[in-house]
Amino acid sequence: MRHICEASAVDTARLRLRPMTIDDAPGVHALWTEPAMLRRVWEADEVDFAQTLAVVERSIEFFDSRRAGLWCAFLREEDLLIGFGGFWFVDEIVEPALVYGISSLHGHRGLAPEMLRALLRHAFADLGFARVVTNPDARTLPTVQKLGFVPDRTAVVAGAPVELHGLDVSLLRDEGAPYRLVTAPQPVVTED
Repeated sequence: MRHICEASAVDTARLRLRPMTIDDAPGVHALWTEPAMLRRVWEADEVDFAQTLAVVERSIEFFDSRRAGLWCAFLREEDLLIGFGGFWFVDEIVEPALVYGISSLHGHRGLAPEMLRALLRHAFADLGFARVVTNPDARTLPTVQKLGFVPDRTAVVAGAPVELHGLDVSLLRDEGAPYRLVTAPQPVVTED
């Protein structure tokens, strides 16, 4: 089994973001099976643990090959998993796709924009991304618009049309909220 030993973590005022690991899979599964998260992230009524594990493993592969994938979002003061965010890569889209979710128990506190600003700064400044896309729904559209995402194009992913919004590095609307990249070695992947 593959798993990340270490990779860059990102701190914000209220959050600690670190790459997902295999050990996070049970907590991530609990997060992803909240009813609102199922509908938004999975567009399904249920998801089994094997599906969650496959996504976590794929994220680890992305960190290994692209230095980015999915981060777990923890409340710093409580070390409580409250969400996830990061970049997903699909063959049909050349740019990394921003994906995220915050537990409904922690919504409406400004945590999503805080997390996304930090991840986007990290992507543009530290990873060298020039452009990022996302596929917002009606609930997440205001958040990504505030960050500077604008309507971009329709892409076909897995046979279905997807409305993408894009963000170039020069268009990020950043309110200057501090974040700190926690220095760590590049991801190291081991085989068990």
